[in-house]
Amino acid sequence: MVDFLLNFKKTREYKLLTLSAVHGAVHSIIIIFSVVLGSLRQEFNWGLSFAGWVGTAGFALFGLTSLPAGWLADRFSKKTLLLLMAGGIIAGSFIMGLAVSSPIFIVGWLAAGFFGGMYHPLALAEIAGTYGKKSGKALAWHGSGGNITVAVTPVIAGLIASIYGWRAAFIMGGIVVTIVFFLLLAVTENSVDRSRKKQPGRLPPLKLLWILLLAHCLTGFIYRGVVTFIPSFVEQQWQGAIGLSAVGGITSLILIFGIVGQFIGGALSVRVNFWRLYLTQVGIYSLALFLTPLLSRWFFVSTLVIWGIVYYSTQPVVNCYLARFSSDRTHGRLFGLAFFINYGLGSIGAGISGQLAEYAGPLGMFWGIAFIACAVGVILWFNRSKLNKYS
Repeated sequence: MVDFLLNFKKTREYKLLTLSAVHGAVHSIIIIFSVVLGSLRQEFNWGLSFAGWVGTAGFALFGLTSLPAGWLADRFSKKTLLLLMAGGIIAGSFIMGLAVSSPIFIVGWLAAGFFGGMYHPLALAEIAGTYGKKSGKALAWHGSGGNITVAVTPVIAGLIASIYGWRAAFIMGGIVVTIVFFLLLAVTENSVDRSRKKQPGRLPPLKLLWILLLAHCLTGFIYRGVVTFIPSFVEQQWQGAIGLSAVGGITSLILIFGIVGQFIGGALSVRVNFWRLYLTQVGIYSLALFLTPLLSRWFFVSTLVIWGIVYYSTQPVVNCYLARFSSDRTHGRLFGLAFFINYGLGSIGAGISGQLAEYAGPLGMFWGIAFIACAVGVILWFNRSKLNKYS
């Protein structure tokens, strides 16, 4: 048994499992913010608009630091960088959990966003470099593994916050990241599959890259705008008749279906024409977003479940497509740029969605985001010849 465990630590399967756990831990801190947002607003006397912009600041850093992290990933030890990332999130989590004022909390939130932004280009480059042409399924497993933690976090965080207060939720998040920090220590450098020869550094053609990045930016806007306020709108639907733990449970129900979407997207990414698949996905979740504010309670939740399944199914599809047009020497930079565009610039969605929610209600917010989703579809449709050429 001991020999098996020692040998397993050197395999790429252990690496994938560990990175999936880290993935979930990183996102759990972001999800906790959304789950306890109502308590934070009450504690620090924040309005919806200000809360949205506080979220936007952390989300923006979450995307911004992916750019230098991607550059570093192509040049230095990813394990060392991942450990640095985890250490920074641990510090930020405990600062938030122990904060006695709004400025101190915001410092911790920004620290968590700054260091958390390093994760995706490091992990995605590592997976793409390790699995090569089979990275589609590996990326789906990585995304699904992360989504499991993301899905259960609202329930656990909501339960902890309802019993012990919102600070305890962030402290528990810091403890979880500490655990995955030690899991990362067990990942050795020689667990990387180095049998494949490195290809010359290359990136997708510029005429293709700008289309993908523009669509990626807008989908980031959609994701952040919806996910940040799901718990708040769920709570509003039941008009205070349910507690934080129930709000967290319903939010988890919505997000856990993203796991199904990840597997669907991973399977379809190697079988279906890229632009047709991506356009279909965008069309379905656009319709779900238009319908959501017209419904109430469980019907409201059901359309968000559909949105979650379809939105999350796009992630392995797009990541696999990006990996196909880059090489070991450029994976880090490309995924860093893509993540910056999606999470960094897309983070503006939280702030603008907060403004729409405050002045136009759920209808104005969801329809505003749905029109952005339609814009993505229009971009894909009018550039179908370029996308089809490289599919």
